[in-house]
Parts: sequence; structure tokens; C-alpha cells
Amino acid sequence: MPKELERDLGLFPVIAISMGAMIGSGIFILPGLAMAEAGPAVILSFFIAGLLVTLLWRRLLVSHSAASRIFFRASSPGFLKTSRLS
Repeated sequence: MPKELERDLGLFPVIAISMGAMIGSGIFILPGLAMAEAGPAVILSFFIAGLLVTLLWRRLLVSHSAASRIFFRASSPGFLKTSRLS
């Protein structure tokens, strides 16, 4: 007979699960609401925000460890790979 798991959740796991559900639902709902209000400009704004965050991370990783540089070079598009990050 298989052993049953304990049914014990403390305060912290319940709060973590609740916050994860709220944040996760917001990720899927808010872009749709923004698209209804602003139209196709939302796609452009997401692209610009993503580009700015990528450039910020690129700037921050120039002075950090080799592991972070290797990760960035492997995960970023070709036009962001420069000889300074090698």
C-alpha cells in the first residue's frame, strides 16, 4: 500500500502559492487589456522594453564573471554579440 503524503502547509507556502497565482494570472491578462486600450502599439512597446532590458543586462555583464558572459552570448541574438563580451 502506497504511503500518503502529509497534508501540511504552513503560512509561507500558502502565501507563496497565492502570490504566484496572482502574478501568473496578471502576466496573461494585462497584455490583453493593454491591447484592447492601446491597440497594436502595445507590441511595439513590449519590443522596445525588451530591447532596453537586454542592453542594460549587456552593459552590466561586461564587468562580471565569465559564466554570465557565456550565458549571455548563448542566449542573445547575433546583433547583440560583440567582441567586448568574448
